[in-house]
Amino acid sequence: MRVLVVEDHKHKIEELTQFIDDNFSDMEYETKTSYHSGLKEVILNHTKYDLILLDMSMYNYDIGKNENGGDPIPLAGQLILNQMYNKGIETKVIVVTMFETFAGKRLEDLDASLSKDFKDIYIGYVYFSASEGKWKNNLKNLITENFL
Repeated sequence: MRVLVVEDHKHKIEELTQFIDDNFSDMEYETKTSYHSGLKEVILNHTKYDLILLDMSMYNYDIGKNENGGDPIPLAGQLILNQMYNKGIETKVIVVTMFETFAGKRLEDLDASLSKDFKDIYIGYVYFSASEGKWKNNLKNLITENFL
């Protein structure tokens, strides 16, 4: 199974990839660290992936030596889901976020909206907390229930 991790927070990337290594040793993953690099990978190479672990809020561009990432986009993940829907991309998506509100919208309300608007590809969300391990069980359950 191949997974695309679209996430801009370095520590969260490390936690997610370590989680994959620890729990799904046969899983291969690729990471993209901004809205634009994630969207480009999804559009050009979506057939390579069985699952996308998608951050909801991220920077516009990859942060690099001469690039500060541009402006953060509060609903970047939803924009990627919109593009996937418009292009008929059917790769399954789990949102992994460490925020509880997005542009004034509560996470539970956003989940209901994504479930309705992207019912064929959106599996659900996991609330990531660096101080608690509950997210690991929630993510493992979503992956196991939908892929194994």
